[in-house]
This record gives sequence, structure tokens and C-alpha cells, in this order.
Amino acid sequence: MHDSTRWSQRLTVTGNGKNVIAHAGAAALRLLADRSGLTQALSHTLHRDDFTPEHDRGRVLTDAAVMMADGGNTIRGIDVLRHQRDLYDAVASAPTLSRALAEIDETGLHRLDTARAKVRARVWDLIAARHGRIPAALVPTGDLGQSIVLRIDAHFIDTVSRKEHAARLRGRYGHHPMAVMCDNTGECLADQLRPGNAGANDAQDHINLLTRAIAQLPARYRSNLLITADGAGATHDLLDWITALNRPAAGDDPGMRVEYSVGWPVDKHTGKAIALLPTQAWTPMVAADGLPGTPAVLDAESGPDTVGEIAEITHLLHHLGTWPPGLRVFVRRVKPLRDTTPKPLKGVEQLELDLQHAATGWRYEAFATNSPPPSTDEDPHEVTAWLDGRHRVHARVEDHFKHGNTTGAKRLPSQNFAVNAAWYRTQAIACDLIAWLQLLGCHGPLTRAEPKTLQHQIFHTPATITRGARQRFLNFPPDWPFTTHIQAIFQRLFTLPIPT
Repeated sequence: MHDSTRWSQRLTVTGNGKNVIAHAGAAALRLLADRSGLTQALSHTLHRDDFTPEHDRGRVLTDAAVMMADGGNTIRGIDVLRHQRDLYDAVASAPTLSRALAEIDETGLHRLDTARAKVRARVWDLIAARHGRIPAALVPTGDLGQSIVLRIDAHFIDTVSRKEHAARLRGRYGHHPMAVMCDNTGECLADQLRPGNAGANDAQDHINLLTRAIAQLPARYRSNLLITADGAGATHDLLDWITALNRPAAGDDPGMRVEYSVGWPVDKHTGKAIALLPTQAWTPMVAADGLPGTPAVLDAESGPDTVGEIAEITHLLHHLGTWPPGLRVFVRRVKPLRDTTPKPLKGVEQLELDLQHAATGWRYEAFATNSPPPSTDEDPHEVTAWLDGRHRVHARVEDHFKHGNTTGAKRLPSQNFAVNAAWYRTQAIACDLIAWLQLLGCHGPLTRAEPKTLQHQIFHTPATITRGARQRFLNFPPDWPFTTHIQAIFQRLFTLPIPT
């Protein structure tokens, strides 16, 4: 017999396992939902005086969020929990979950937001008690201290069937939702399922979503915010709205300081400004380790520490009079991707570039911010590189959407748009549960692990149920390398105060 089949020799498969619980590690998520007060809050929110269902709707929704965090992406995935009655007791069936989602209308979604905000305030108190503070948002040079960072972006959910409000956008067919994540904690503060043809740069959608996201923050954490977006955020309406949020401290009011960092179009105005920049205006970008890198050279091979360069062009842009005061624009130049031809600068003739000895062949990107200019004791070049490093990490919002694909957001279950919106909101709750678990229950590398890693190492771990001394014992495999981590997670969650 070939060696590749040796492992299966004399292997017999039976159905005689007793009290085995599949995906037993996911019980930590359900325990956290209960101990955080989320289950209770959703139950109160979804309660109807004229209807007493067999399955409490708050429990149904938290179980759906647990199922999504565990990797389920269909309504039928709730059966993974439902068939583990010895551990979870009664869990709703797939048809019941479908009906529960259908009962949540637009008003219900707003009420869910209100309930989540109240629970989040309690959870942030627990996080601050464990860590001494709310975690700081990380940048290449360290962190942003007390600033709460909101990152907004849109992504696309493809569909192969004709669902309500599905439409085509740039060759794809489906829906075009938008979400705001908190970079400090990894939570999804606000989300909005939108039609497939909704614009990425719709300023009103940005404003509505950010308004909801700020309302999700506990009041004492709203005084120092940073909002980041890609080029879709460079609209007059959005930046005017963010600027208007700022107010000075007065009496008991701590005031509100809101900075933004958004992508900026490399248009004809930006192109002309780039062509006017002298060589000494360019500053090396900060590398991933927080140190200035080696500037790239177009005709030389790049090394591991090679970076692009950054410069401010605010003083060269003469069309900013209609934009909000304090806006500053920066541009970076990087080597083009391999085997690609860089686009010529808009608004600049090639002869003009040659006469000014301006370098051609670079790929240019730009961003705008309202962060104040450097003080007299600060190096302008260092501040410019720091602002660029702060903006580049906006790309982390893409990780949120990537992780959403493994926690239920990739597939919308219904033909009905309202049901899909409720499903998408439930996936945001699943995202919160994972973030809270990492901040309140995990230790070491698991605090930064991706959802798929948590699923394979923690949530999907099986266990057996035994009983004795009027207790139930959830027994994880002793030779599983993550069993000690699982035990520690449950122990930490059991010490959380029970909500009243």
C-alpha cells in the first residue's frame, strides 16, 4: 500500500460519539454577547407588546451574529448552533431567523443602533478597565494617542441573482454598501446597505453614516476625532460638514476637535502644482518601521527600504478659495507598478515639464487634511512625512471588508432589500463581537488575529459535555495547542459583571 494512505489504515468511521459539541469555541462569543448586555438590549429593542414569539428576537439576532462570526454566511448556517442543544439550549431554526430579519424595518434598524450605542458605552468601560485606556490607533511612527479614528469606505457585494436594488457598477452586478470602522478597536460603528449603482462619492451618504458612527461613540470619546476616507471623501459638502463639527471647549463642554485626512484628485490643478515643485521640496516617506526610507530612483532597482517621496502643494493651488479653511494638500510620488506605464500629469504639457526639468515617469497620489501647519520648533519635512504615514494606514479599512467576507457579509440571503439590510446590520454586530472578544478575552497574538484565524483556532474547536456535581463541564481536547487559550478566554469572560 502506498505511504500516502497509511494514515487511513484500519480506520473505521462510526456515529457513536457521545455528547460531542462541534464549534464549541463559538460559545465564547455567545457568552460575551450575554455578559456585555447585548442580548438583553436587543431583546428589549425588538420586543413587541402585541406579539410573543417562541424564540426571543434578541436571542435570535445575537445567535445569528455568533453564527456569522463563526464563519456562517447563510441563514441555514444557524443550524450549526441549533444542533448543539446540550450547550446552547434552544436555538431558533433557519425559518425563524428569516422571519426575525423580515420583521426589522428601517425604524427597527435605527432602534438597533440606539441599543448598540448603549451596550458599546458599557463595553468601552470594560475595555478601559482592562487595558487602562481605549487602544490607540497605530501609525508607522507609533500611535495617535487619545484620538479616536473613524475610517469610512465603500465596497461591492457581487450577486448572481436578481435581488431588489441590485444593479451594475463598473462591470459588476450587486450592491454597493458603505461602512465606518473604529480603527482603535476594530468595531464596525455604522453600516449602510446601498443599491448597486450608488455613487462612491455620495457626500450625503458619507455624512449620514458618519453621523451615526459618531453617535455610537460614548460621549466622552467624541472630543478628539480623526476621520479618514479615500478620494471619494474629497467633496465640498463632506469637508464643510466635518469642519463645522469643530467647536472650542466652554465650561463643562470639552469641545470637539475633528481632523480629516482624505484622498485628493490628481487633476489639472494638482498636475500643474506638481510640475512647479523644486527638487528640495520632496521628503522621503516614512517606511513601515517608522524611519525615513531611501528615496526611490526611477532607473534603479528598488530595495526593501526604498520609499517614495512626499511634498506639500497647498501654496501652489490657487483654486482652494471655495474649500473650507485650513485645508492642506500633499502629493506623493512613487515608482509605477511593474510593467505599467504611468499616466501623464493632467494640465501639464510635456514640453513644459522638460523645460522645468521636472521628473516624469512617477505615479502620483494626493491627500488633503485640515491638520494645522507645523509649529516653529517642528521640522516641516518630518511633519509632512508623518501626515503621509498617518493617511496611508487608511488602507486598513480594506481589511474590515476582507474580514466581512469570512463573517457573513459576502452573501446577501434574500431577494428583499430590507431583509438584506437587516442581515448586513447583523454582520456589523458580529464584527463587534469579534473585536470585543479580542479586547476583553484574548491575550498575545490572538488580540490581533484575523477572524479566519480565530475561527480555525478557537471557534471551530470541538469539545465534549459531561455532567457532575450539578454542573456541566465543557471539555476541550487536552492536546489541542490552543486549549489553554480557550480556557483563559472563558475565564476572563466569566469574570465580566453580569448586566442588570
